[in-house]
Amino acid sequence: MAQTKVGIVEGWSAPLDFELLNDGSPQNLTNMTLTGVAYNRVGIAVDLSSDVTILSATAGTVRLTPDTGDFVRDGSPYDVRFKIVDSSTQSAFFPSDESILLIVRR
Repeated sequence: MAQTKVGIVEGWSAPLDFELLNDGSPQNLTNMTLTGVAYNRVGIAVDLSSDVTILSATAGTVRLTPDTGDFVRDGSPYDVRFKIVDSSTQSAFFPSDESILLIVRR
């Protein structure tokens, strides 16, 4: 599976939408808890608290709306994943293979 690459400009705070797939089909996110997981180029975690939302549970679409200072050029590139947890507290990460590579430009 090819790694998804997303390029943004430092200071970006507009929404970024993603589709979470499970074996090529949209992951149903009904009754799931969603969080964003991101690390900069040296492995320091990025706080994405309240920056991710589910757009369509049945279509598996999610939105990441970063704060202005979440992704800075000096920390680029970033590895980004989405974590879902179901009602029985089982968790899964999307993508499960290579992370989304977020590249920050000036």
